[in-house]
Amino acid sequence: LLTIGTRYSTEAAVENWLMEPNDRAPLIVIALSAWLLYRRWPRLEALEPRAGPAWAVGACFALGAVIYGWAVYTRTDELQALSLLFNASGLVLLRWGAAGLRAIWLPIAFLAFIVPIPTPLVVELLWKLRLWTAEYSGWLLWLLQIPALVSGDQVLRASQAFQVIEGCSGLRSAETLTMLVVLLIDLFERRGWHAAVLILLTPPLAFALNGLRVLTLMLNPHSELAAIHSVQGIAILLVGLLVVYLLDGLIERFAPGSGEGTERRGRDGNRQGSEDPRALGPLFAVGAAMLVLSVTVPEWKRTRHPIPDLNAALDRALPELAWEAIPPDTSYFMGRTAFRRSLHRRYDVGSRDVDLFIGLGSVRERATTPLGPTNERPGSGWRVRTAETLPLAEGGPEVRALMLEKGLQRRLAVQWYEGAKPLLAETFRALLGLERSRFERPPPLLVIRMSTPVPSPSREAFEEALGDPIRRVYGLLEPALDEIRRDATPSPKGQQ
Repeated sequence: LLTIGTRYSTEAAVENWLMEPNDRAPLIVIALSAWLLYRRWPRLEALEPRAGPAWAVGACFALGAVIYGWAVYTRTDELQALSLLFNASGLVLLRWGAAGLRAIWLPIAFLAFIVPIPTPLVVELLWKLRLWTAEYSGWLLWLLQIPALVSGDQVLRASQAFQVIEGCSGLRSAETLTMLVVLLIDLFERRGWHAAVLILLTPPLAFALNGLRVLTLMLNPHSELAAIHSVQGIAILLVGLLVVYLLDGLIERFAPGSGEGTERRGRDGNRQGSEDPRALGPLFAVGAAMLVLSVTVPEWKRTRHPIPDLNAALDRALPELAWEAIPPDTSYFMGRTAFRRSLHRRYDVGSRDVDLFIGLGSVRERATTPLGPTNERPGSGWRVRTAETLPLAEGGPEVRALMLEKGLQRRLAVQWYEGAKPLLAETFRALLGLERSRFERPPPLLVIRMSTPVPSPSREAFEEALGDPIRRVYGLLEPALDEIRRDATPSPKGQQ
């Protein structure tokens, strides 16, 4: 855990921890957890050594070993934080029993901040936050009587089009501010509903302050400088802490006694815990067990997944249709949604054109995913007018059909996945790293989107565009998809 994040310089590491969604800094979290433990250590030393239930101790150590072994096997290093959490709980139970665990549960639970939100879930959260931030920023501009139009993830002004990217979503600000508020609550020894109110108000407070940060970026002519982003991120955290501090004072003033902590027993008590040298025995035993696991557990051997030639498959399936390539999106619109290979073409189908996107995804990567709401849109700035799920053809896939608007433009887009699972299942698989184990799913995972312009948002225009050209192109496309599926299937000898 101490080596995660060392690929950055110190400046980049601080900036990523402050601003980059889901970028974890285990060193910082472990240091903060150690501080929380230091504040509670006298309470532990004052307790009489008394082992807890054997089944609880055994369960903690067993879970710690299993999770650590799985993390080594799948190379999901972040899961080692959960192993550390259970091993630490087992050691405390073995030495001081349930009383010890009650005394220092917070620094142990704090280690969970190291584990990132699974990427399939985080891209859903980030997209919602991006849309909400754009709406909120547009509302703030309206309050300032500055003309602006919000269109999807963009805020349009006469002089600029500001795109709300994942770094502007406010998710990382909420996570970091929550950690700092936990420290503040512990420092002031707040308990009960007083502490709960402060924690629950932290995410919406972070979102509100992040909206102000985005507003200043839109109004600042030098906002493209990275240093400005970092300074603003630090300022947001400081202002957030100040607001929480003032709120804490208001609660204490108008509800006196609500935040009083429990008595810090043992701060001056007998310090028995460190007198018995045998107390270090279990610690060394657990450390030795983890060392043995790190050496003996084999890493999973990846299956070689072939990468089919998407362009060749499309050329063979649709030879009679003229097309032109659509340049790849070099903006930050897609965010963490990425593909092993993709193509984006515009086909001439009679009186209409059809944009076709096919992405071949990999779910082995921890930082990216081929899934996400951005797959439903041709690019940044599109606003959803209507959305529904329907069958594309008899016996065909269930697709998301969206009527999109961007200024005076309108498009009907249909999008579907092949090989993907529901969001909850994808989140669970990503959390456990199942795609890096013998439980990986068979390839391919495909993302397909077709879109065509429509003259009006009426239902008649919707049905007309869906029938021709969307369903017509899908009928021609199916042989190419069959070829891609076949070429992406690994051979029995495809091991590396």
